[in-house]
Amino acid sequence: MSMVGDGFKVFHLFPGAKASMQRMDPFLMLDYNPPWEIPPSNKPRGVDVHPHRGFETVTFVFSGEVSHADSSGNFGTIGPGEIQWMHAASGILHKEYQSEQFTREGGVFHMAQLWVNLPSHRKKDAPSYCSILRDQIPVLEKGGGKMALVAGSLAEDDEGVLRFVNSSSTDRNAIQGPGPVCSPILAAIMDWASSEYEPALDIPSHFTLLALVMNGTLGGQHEGVKAGDLLVFQPAGDHWNSREGDGPQELGHSLLSLEARPGTKVLLLAGEPLGEPIAAYGPFVMNSADEIHEAFEDFRNGRFGTLGFFPH
Repeated sequence: MSMVGDGFKVFHLFPGAKASMQRMDPFLMLDYNPPWEIPPSNKPRGVDVHPHRGFETVTFVFSGEVSHADSSGNFGTIGPGEIQWMHAASGILHKEYQSEQFTREGGVFHMAQLWVNLPSHRKKDAPSYCSILRDQIPVLEKGGGKMALVAGSLAEDDEGVLRFVNSSSTDRNAIQGPGPVCSPILAAIMDWASSEYEPALDIPSHFTLLALVMNGTLGGQHEGVKAGDLLVFQPAGDHWNSREGDGPQELGHSLLSLEARPGTKVLLLAGEPLGEPIAAYGPFVMNSADEIHEAFEDFRNGRFGTLGFFPH
């Protein structure tokens, strides 16, 4: 565990020796702040102004509130079950803090931040930001549990299996999450009210697939995986049942079934690897060392804009 600024007490889950950026492609980093009791204060905790280029930051709040401001003039505050999605792209300055109301009242703070790589042709996009609020997120409820679909598209087949579908799909039964993805990605928050909830997902077998357990404990073939654990799936092996692709463009699909005890909450992430070179240094992730050098030069020369005060 380490501190990011003075407001985020996180486990740095990846990248690391066992999980490089290349292995987790298209995901670059995942920091997890488990539940943390914070006393009332008159000074918001957080991270002061810093730059990013070449990727997206996705901040999930499970308890407490997080505020954001950036050099493009965007700002917002999110609470439990809500998400901040920042498209840093060509370069942005931002700062993130526990909100003023949460600071005054104190309470349990619980969140995670994911970095998602951008395809090379999207890294020089204009930066953008959105707050994804609870009432914008579709919730799929079934048999003692629910899944909040933050990003990506799912369609349910006749057997109750939720199948990942591309955003370009014409499947009228597909449910689309509000996350403004730039490549095929699934992000969902799953809650078990009963052990009878056993969601089954059909995911392309070449996707990177991760499950972060935030509360409770998994069961079945994942018995013993507990709160704070990150489950990294292999595209073959005991955790998977392969399905053959039925067309010349199909790469194959795999069926994932999760069991858990009541009260368990899981952040599920799946994404198609970009398969592009990764050059990363500090807050910049590009495709070459020359592009990293350019990012530092642009930052030093003020081309990321300015950000002074934090709006209230």
